[in-house]
Amino acid sequence: MSEKKVYTHVCLDCNTEYESESARRGYCPDCRKERQKQRNREYLERKAKGESRSVGSADICENCGQPFIIKTGSQKLCENCVEKGIIIRRTKPNNSKYRAEKYDEIHIFLPKGEREDLKSFAALHGKSMNEFVIEAITKYRKELEEECLF
Repeated sequence: MSEKKVYTHVCLDCNTEYESESARRGYCPDCRKERQKQRNREYLERKAKGESRSVGSADICENCGQPFIIKTGSQKLCENCVEKGIIIRRTKPNNSKYRAEKYDEIHIFLPKGEREDLKSFAALHGKSMNEFVIEAITKYRKELEEECLF
């Protein structure tokens, strides 16, 4: 029987180092519980305002406009549209538009295993990977420019 791999992470909220069997964790157990409590509070507020959907209630199909009864929490289409194979793709045009206007894109290849180390190091210093790389490049470039002046 093989042992499960354990990953070391740095919490995105409190910068505490913790271990998990998941490679995709972002928050330590304590912060994850707090985030879940906050999501629950937000849901109850939406529910009180009548802005939430529940299984068994009626909704309107996003494709054809026909009413249908919700069978799952994420259902957006009526059964007829689902049977026809219609798929609604969720995109974030605002984010991609913002990135296209504000940033140039580059791709960096790292030796295997270094990506997670750098991500953890950046998080430990309160930065995203993107912020960390930009700052490192800027500092190194400034250092080289100063060397060339003397």
